[in-house]
Amino acid sequence: MHQVIQILHAKRIFWRVNMKPGTPAIYAVYENKPLLCLSGNPFAAIATFELMGKQLLYKLGQDPGLREVRKEAILQDKFLKESRGRRLIRAIYDEGRVYLPKGGHSSGILGSMVGCNCLIDIKPGTPKLDKGEKVERITFENSYIGKEKEDLSHLSVSSKSDRVKTGDDNTIMGYFLLLLISGICLSILIDEKQRQKKGE
Repeated sequence: MHQVIQILHAKRIFWRVNMKPGTPAIYAVYENKPLLCLSGNPFAAIATFELMGKQLLYKLGQDPGLREVRKEAILQDKFLKESRGRRLIRAIYDEGRVYLPKGGHSSGILGSMVGCNCLIDIKPGTPKLDKGEKVERITFENSYIGKEKEDLSHLSVSSKSDRVKTGDDNTIMGYFLLLLISGICLSILIDEKQRQKKGE
């Protein structure tokens, strides 16, 4: 992405942020247009877009459905990894409680994102999270309805404990589509810039 920014002669505003995942995020401006470059790891891209991309779109379009919504919930699992800096982890929210999915929290793993409907925002300097702790979650909301995704109360206890096929999975497909469109637009920009250079 650094080479792309150089090719476009865009102005880089910042590179790298103090959070995990998504540390290598880049923000630049090209012809008064914002360019937000996400991490290459799939979950890192989702987390970065949820935290920065949606807020950028909200500021540009003033769409209230894109405004960040934060709410508290009670954690039902342990998260033992130390968070020296800010950390975002995927989770499943249900009736005031949040559950951690099975499958791991690596930024390169996307499968455990299935069924997740929020991110837990962990503050810097947090040694670990214990079951029963109050945490802050960033909700995935329906952009134009302004309501949280489908309630999971109809699921059995055993279904909740599996926590792999719960919730609405449209979020993941939406992110894939967004990343695909972003890549196509960026390719068009680079191609146009190279054609202009040849014309000169």
